[in-house]
Amino acid sequence: MKSWLLLVAAVLLWPGGSSQNECEEPEDIDFGEIVSIEKAKYLENDRVQYRCNPGYVLEGPEWIQCKGQKWTSHPPKCLAPCSITRQQLAAKNLFVFGSPRKARLIQSNQRLQFQCNDGYVLVVPSVRKCIDGYMDFPLCISERGKNCGDPPTIENGDIIPLFEQQYRSGSSVEFRCQKYYAMEGQTRSFCDNGTWTKVPVCLQITCNSPNILNGSFRPQRTIYYDGDLILIRCDSGFIFEPDNGEKVAECTKNGWSPPPKCINTEGGCGPPPAVDNGDIVETLKKNYVESESVTYQCQNFYIMEGSARVTCQNGHWSRAPACRDTEGGCGPPPAVDNGDIVETLKKNYVESESVTYQCQNFYIMEGSARVTCQNGHWSRAPACRDTEGGCGPPPAVDNGDIVESLKENYVESESVTYQCQNLYIMEGSARVTCQNGHWSRAPACRDTEGGCGPPPAVDNGDIVETLKKNYVESESVTYQCQNLYIMEGSARVTCQNGHWSRAPACRDATCPTSPIVENAEITGDTMKKYMNGEKINYRCNDGFEISGSAVVTCRQNNWSRLPRCVDVRCSSPPEIQNGQIIGEIKEKYLPREKVQYRCNTGYTHLRSPFITCSKNGWTQTPNCTDIGENCGRPPHVENGDITDLSKPIYLHSERVIYQCQNFYTIEGSPNVTCQKGRWSQTPTCRAACTVSKEDMREHNIRLKWRYGDKIYSEDGNTVEFVCLIGYKQHPNTRSLRVNCVDGKFDYPYCIPI
Repeated sequence: MKSWLLLVAAVLLWPGGSSQNECEEPEDIDFGEIVSIEKAKYLENDRVQYRCNPGYVLEGPEWIQCKGQKWTSHPPKCLAPCSITRQQLAAKNLFVFGSPRKARLIQSNQRLQFQCNDGYVLVVPSVRKCIDGYMDFPLCISERGKNCGDPPTIENGDIIPLFEQQYRSGSSVEFRCQKYYAMEGQTRSFCDNGTWTKVPVCLQITCNSPNILNGSFRPQRTIYYDGDLILIRCDSGFIFEPDNGEKVAECTKNGWSPPPKCINTEGGCGPPPAVDNGDIVETLKKNYVESESVTYQCQNFYIMEGSARVTCQNGHWSRAPACRDTEGGCGPPPAVDNGDIVETLKKNYVESESVTYQCQNFYIMEGSARVTCQNGHWSRAPACRDTEGGCGPPPAVDNGDIVESLKENYVESESVTYQCQNLYIMEGSARVTCQNGHWSRAPACRDTEGGCGPPPAVDNGDIVETLKKNYVESESVTYQCQNLYIMEGSARVTCQNGHWSRAPACRDATCPTSPIVENAEITGDTMKKYMNGEKINYRCNDGFEISGSAVVTCRQNNWSRLPRCVDVRCSSPPEIQNGQIIGEIKEKYLPREKVQYRCNTGYTHLRSPFITCSKNGWTQTPNCTDIGENCGRPPHVENGDITDLSKPIYLHSERVIYQCQNFYTIEGSPNVTCQKGRWSQTPTCRAACTVSKEDMREHNIRLKWRYGDKIYSEDGNTVEFVCLIGYKQHPNTRSLRVNCVDGKFDYPYCIPI
């Protein structure tokens, strides 16, 4: 009986007999599909793969996994591409930088740089991004429109540069907010055909005194203004979040940045922070334990700034990297309160171009005065700080003491001196000064006892010298990397104050097996591994044209950008009315291949019977026309001719163009067409009028404005005469101004006075 109960229990607990580890059927996604094999049941650790329709971009994980009756993450989204038409570009006087005006599809998250047509000024930024089917086009302002008067003023802000009497259409002014105010809107307003574009608003920035649990701050005030800083001090067992080494929060238009709070150092971390234009390599989790890490990678056309590896430390994540855009230049450099730019400002700056700042009187600079355009962004601008105000107590230094007696407050430029305790040596300046409300960098006191142990091991690297157990102060060793590895960092490592300086790293410099390019083959031998700097040359198959560089290079474990082979073949040639193709029809034709047409009985073609395949498609097909609808030679027009040589037979829809002889004016359409055996109506050449001395002498008149033996006047033109000296206008003559009518003048007549 007991064994029977055990057997029943085993059957009930057997995983195959329970649905407790099943997940619900995975969700479908718009504009995409599940490409992995569908199952009737999804059990623990089963995975599902998603793929988007052509042109759509996947946002989110490609794979989701069944874990504990739930999928590890939500299904991804398929982001729509942006369509740009020629009509849109023409309507906005835009074109894509370095590219002809043509319709195109742009994938989501991709960027385009625009330029305006000649005579228009572009309102920056010029680089715009496609976001799930939507792209915000830049504005082009005409330089040929009406001028503008004085630009509008803004409260709590100023205009740069000074006012002018008039502003041309396309010109602009820049606004800057006064101290303690932040700008909302575009910094520039443009003159657009007599009207100024929308101006920004300057909003006052204030922050209330923060309430910090488990910590304190200084200086303490009721109200803080834009740019004011507070120093955070957390109680024992708590740490400032984020712990970026500064422990300082700043009053900004969005409040305190970062929010001042002290967190408990125990416990792990939640999800790692999101990075714009970057993704996390590993599968995300809700919680991470102490010292656990994740790795970021930037998306295409973005470059990483900072460490790719982020670690959970003391309950929060270390600093995440940034993914910067590598395309385009920069707009105007950022404004600095109480500071000015030395050079003349421009609308646009190219990569690596710089400007220099200088602070106004009674202000001092913090940070580098030189700011550079890098990867489409300006490097950090300096700050111009008020020289008034003092400092609190100077910072403590481990194993070091301050020579002078300590005070609670110090005035601007007041200093203190540090000295290290016995058996410790100082690194940095012993003199620390109160500057702009902050202490300059304090020194460090390092242990001088003993030398160093063995130098650190380096993966895939070796030390050139013979190793020892102990090394004295300032003794060095040299590293070298093994074959197929390249060194990052200094090869020379030195024993300093009981510690080795930073050791180099030996990175894999080889590239894996040659990457596959669809519809292409590699010219030459292929290898399993490629050394740093080695190249591969691709050649597209027949009917395909290479896009991008045909040569890719191994660059420190990565291949340079791969080319694409674009299909330039033609599909089956089009059918024509009253005709057919000679020979067998294929599905695909190579460029420069020809196809011949033949017209049915009773029909003939107007142009060559051959069409040719090009990378832009087939050339124009022939037109088979009914022979019975032909015309003979075009009709004669007096005093006129056709522009081409006459033929004995013209096919249906063929046309000729007439032109009149000198001094004759054409009346009617010059284009005459063969229409089902008959020519359309021909034009008429109206004769010119001729004026001679004999005609004028006979009527006692002369030309008012011109003399000569003869003058020609086209039909419809007016000629003005005057009476000869001693003559007057005949009473029956209405006017001395007469019109040329079909080659004849109705001359006026003058009689003796």
